[in-house]
Amino acid sequence: MTITRVLPLIIMLASNTALAEMKDEMATGLPPVLMEKTDTSNDGRIDRQEFENRIIEIFHSTDKDGDQRLSIQELGDVNDKVFQEADKNKNKKLNVKEYIRFRFADFERVDQDNDNLITPRELQEW
Repeated sequence: MTITRVLPLIIMLASNTALAEMKDEMATGLPPVLMEKTDTSNDGRIDRQEFENRIIEIFHSTDKDGDQRLSIQELGDVNDKVFQEADKNKNKKLNVKEYIRFRFADFERVDQDNDNLITPRELQEW
Protein backbone atom coordinates (compact mmCIF):
# COMPACT_ATOMS: atom_id res chain seq x y z
CA MET A 1 0.00 0.00 0.00
CA THR A 2 1.48 3.34 -0.98
CA ILE A 3 1.74 6.39 1.22
CA THR A 4 -0.72 8.21 -1.04
CA ARG A 5 -3.33 5.58 -0.19
CA VAL A 6 -2.41 5.24 3.49
CA LEU A 7 -2.31 8.95 4.32
CA PRO A 8 -5.96 9.63 3.42
CA LEU A 9 -6.97 6.56 5.43
CA ILE A 10 -5.07 7.80 8.48
CA ILE A 11 -6.67 11.23 8.16
CA MET A 12 -10.12 9.67 7.79
CA LEU A 13 -9.61 7.38 10.77
CA ALA A 14 -8.62 10.31 12.94
CA SER A 15 -11.68 12.42 12.16
CA ASN A 16 -14.65 12.72 14.50
CA THR A 17 -17.49 12.61 12.00
CA ALA A 18 -18.64 9.15 11.13
CA LEU A 19 -20.75 9.50 8.01
CA ALA A 20 -19.03 12.51 6.50
CA GLU A 21 -16.71 10.15 4.65
CA MET A 22 -19.56 8.76 2.55
CA LYS A 23 -19.00 9.69 -1.09
CA ASP A 24 -21.60 7.53 -2.83
CA GLU A 25 -24.31 4.96 -2.14
CA MET A 26 -22.00 2.58 -0.31
CA ALA A 27 -19.97 3.28 2.80
CA THR A 28 -16.48 4.11 1.62
CA GLY A 29 -14.46 3.64 4.73
CA LEU A 30 -13.97 2.46 8.23
CA PRO A 31 -15.54 4.70 10.87
CA PRO A 32 -13.16 7.22 12.36
CA VAL A 33 -11.17 4.98 14.67
CA LEU A 34 -7.52 4.66 15.39
CA MET A 35 -6.19 1.28 16.41
CA GLU A 36 -4.95 2.68 19.71
CA LYS A 37 -8.28 4.38 20.54
CA THR A 38 -10.36 1.34 19.70
CA ASP A 39 -8.15 -1.58 20.78
CA THR A 40 -8.81 -1.14 24.50
CA SER A 41 -7.47 -4.61 25.35
CA ASN A 42 -4.15 -3.67 23.70
CA ASP A 43 -3.89 -7.03 21.96
CA GLY A 44 -3.25 -5.50 18.53
CA ARG A 45 -6.71 -6.37 17.21
CA ILE A 46 -10.13 -4.75 17.23
CA ASP A 47 -12.92 -7.12 18.21
CA ARG A 48 -16.62 -6.49 17.66
CA GLN A 49 -17.21 -5.23 21.21
CA GLU A 50 -14.31 -2.78 21.06
CA PHE A 51 -15.59 -1.56 17.70
CA GLU A 52 -19.12 -1.11 19.04
CA ASN A 53 -17.85 0.74 22.12
CA ARG A 54 -15.92 3.18 19.90
CA ILE A 55 -18.91 3.68 17.60
CA ILE A 56 -21.08 4.55 20.61
CA GLU A 57 -18.46 7.11 21.74
CA ILE A 58 -18.45 8.63 18.26
CA PHE A 59 -22.25 8.69 18.23
CA HIS A 60 -22.38 10.68 21.48
CA SER A 61 -19.64 13.10 20.46
CA THR A 62 -21.43 13.74 17.14
CA ASP A 63 -24.84 14.28 18.79
CA LYS A 64 -24.44 18.03 19.19
CA ASP A 65 -27.98 18.74 20.42
CA GLY A 66 -27.99 15.85 22.91
CA ASP A 67 -31.26 14.32 21.68
CA GLN A 68 -29.76 10.81 21.38
CA ARG A 69 -30.30 10.86 17.60
CA LEU A 70 -28.10 12.03 14.74
CA SER A 71 -29.59 14.27 12.13
CA ILE A 72 -28.11 14.66 8.69
CA GLN A 73 -27.04 18.18 9.74
CA GLU A 74 -25.08 16.82 12.71
CA LEU A 75 -23.29 14.39 10.42
CA GLY A 76 -22.22 17.04 7.95
CA ASP A 77 -21.46 16.18 4.33
CA VAL A 78 -23.52 12.99 3.98
CA ASN A 79 -25.04 11.44 0.90
CA ASP A 80 -28.85 11.62 1.29
CA LYS A 81 -29.40 8.13 -0.09
CA VAL A 82 -26.85 6.62 2.31
CA PHE A 83 -28.46 8.42 5.24
CA GLN A 84 -31.98 7.34 4.24
CA GLU A 85 -30.83 3.74 3.91
CA ALA A 86 -29.38 3.83 7.43
CA ASP A 87 -32.55 5.48 8.81
CA LYS A 88 -34.56 2.27 9.20
CA ASN A 89 -37.50 3.86 11.05
CA LYS A 90 -37.65 6.76 8.55
CA ASN A 91 -37.76 9.52 11.17
CA LYS A 92 -34.92 11.47 9.48
CA LYS A 93 -32.56 10.77 12.38
CA LEU A 94 -30.33 7.86 13.32
CA ASN A 95 -30.73 6.40 16.77
CA VAL A 96 -27.78 4.60 18.32
CA LYS A 97 -28.97 1.16 17.12
CA GLU A 98 -29.36 2.37 13.52
CA TYR A 99 -25.97 4.04 13.69
CA ILE A 100 -24.22 0.95 15.09
CA ARG A 101 -25.86 -1.34 12.51
CA PHE A 102 -24.84 1.01 9.72
CA ARG A 103 -21.24 1.34 10.87
CA PHE A 104 -20.78 -2.42 11.30
CA ALA A 105 -20.90 -2.71 7.50
CA ASP A 106 -17.44 -1.12 7.62
CA PHE A 107 -16.24 -3.68 10.17
CA GLU A 108 -17.40 -6.50 7.90
CA ARG A 109 -15.64 -4.99 4.86
CA VAL A 110 -12.32 -4.68 6.67
CA ASP A 111 -12.49 -8.08 8.42
CA GLN A 112 -11.30 -9.95 5.34
CA ASP A 113 -10.91 -13.36 6.97
CA ASN A 114 -14.28 -13.13 8.78
CA ASP A 115 -12.81 -13.97 12.18
CA ASN A 116 -14.64 -11.05 13.87
CA LEU A 117 -11.35 -9.24 14.44
CA ILE A 118 -9.71 -6.37 12.61
CA THR A 119 -5.97 -6.69 12.54
CA PRO A 120 -3.44 -4.06 11.49
CA ARG A 121 -2.75 -6.17 8.37
CA GLU A 122 -6.43 -6.15 7.39
CA LEU A 123 -6.63 -2.42 8.00
CA GLN A 124 -3.53 -1.85 5.90
CA GLU A 125 -4.74 -4.08 3.05
CA TRP A 126 -8.14 -2.43 3.07
